Amino acid sequence: MNIKWEPYWYELDQSIVIGDIDLFYLTKDNCYFSYGLSSENYECEVKAEILKITHPELGDIKG
Repeated sequence: MNIKWEPYWYELDQSIVIGDIDLFYLTKDNCYFSYGLSSENYECEVKAEILKITHPELGDIKG
């Protein structure tokens, strides 16, 4: 599953690191990592591993 991470506000975004296995919160459409403090922003909690991080201009980010 590919999920998009977009920065929202300092220190309110979920941190992602390649190889990290953790609980992540996804938005209601399950296409984005949730952000902020409000539980209204997310619908589900999933345990997942971050396998790859790709930037649209820089390409793959090495962890």
